[in-house]
Amino acid sequence: MNDAQRAKQFMPFAALKGFEEAVKAKERMKEPKVILGEDARQELNFKLQGILPGDRVRAEYYYQSRYVTVRGTVQKIDTLGRRIHLEMIKIPIDDLKDIEREA
Repeated sequence: MNDAQRAKQFMPFAALKGFEEAVKAKERMKEPKVILGEDARQELNFKLQGILPGDRVRAEYYYQSRYVTVRGTVQKIDTLGRRIHLEMIKIPIDDLKDIEREA
């Protein structure tokens, strides 16, 4: 094995072309978490009081450095743990930006 062949075996390997660029682009998509004002918090609390298990909702909440919107049926509202349980998601109430009942 000559020196050129030996050097090749230690060269970096990019298994997926463009993967690093995609990861960097995703990192740039971070959003700051919005701190709700007093009026917005009161409105959110009012909405939460009207939601019951079995209701279908659309919730916008902060997750992994950005806001996401999910739809689902409320399974449980955990007031002590401060979470809303949808089918497969547990949303911390403190991360909620908005929640609406759907018809």
